[in-house]
Parts: sequence; C-alpha cells; structure tokens
Amino acid sequence: MALEHDSLQGRGAHHVEVGRVVALWRYPVKSMGAESLEEVDISWHGLAGDRRWAFIRGGVE
Repeated sequence: MALEHDSLQGRGAHHVEVGRVVALWRYPVKSMGAESLEEVDISWHGLAGDRRWAFIRGGVE
C-alpha cells in the first residue's frame, strides 16, 4: 500500500508517493500485545479499535 499526495500543477494532477505501509499493527488494549492486520479503517482518531480499552486496578487508594 502506498501513501500518495495529490498535487495540482498546471492543468492536470499527478501523484507523488510519500511513503509505503509494509505492516499494520493494532493494540486493542493499552500496554498489552498487538495484533497484525491485513486492513483497517483509519480516521482522524487513528486506527479503528486501537487502544480503546485499558485495565485499571480497583480499590487502590
């Protein structure tokens, strides 16, 4: 998968490759193991399901 940037120059647009994704990893639970992904939805908030959960220690004061 290549990341591309659209640039308008003159009458037409052209694509310039600005990077390449070679692996996708997601950490569903913060500070725990990752999972390899073939594809994932990406938004302004990051990868779908990435670091959405965390464990906290209850009863500690």
